[in-house]
Amino acid sequence: MVEDRTRQDFEEAKTKVSQRDKDAMDAIKILFYNKAYIYYACIVSIGREKFSDKAIAECVQQPMKELIAGSRNAKEYSKNPKAEKCETNARLAKEEADFPPYAFLAGDDVHLYDFKAMRTCLTSKQELT
Repeated sequence: MVEDRTRQDFEEAKTKVSQRDKDAMDAIKILFYNKAYIYYACIVSIGREKFSDKAIAECVQQPMKELIAGSRNAKEYSKNPKAEKCETNARLAKEEADFPPYAFLAGDDVHLYDFKAMRTCLTSKQELT
């Protein structure tokens, strides 16, 4: 269910990006991988007994807001001197092991992130050590 919908949305989105632009293609893959994970995590956390469209919509609402905000601000955030450290700290490595990217989204630089943690890190006044 999640994979089929993700593939359909990804195929539509990738037609708008040059296949030669690896950074843009990786950004789209990251976006769709993280979106798929958000839905997957919500389906798992809600469970079969409480599953409904309304429950899913409520569960994905906040993580999707963070994902969209992170995507919109990616260019600005990438210029931040803390970007690399924040990205490393916000990476969801355990979740990647449990939910690897679908083959059509796979890539060396395609990872899962906690976008709220990344935003908080990038916008904080504290220096990272």
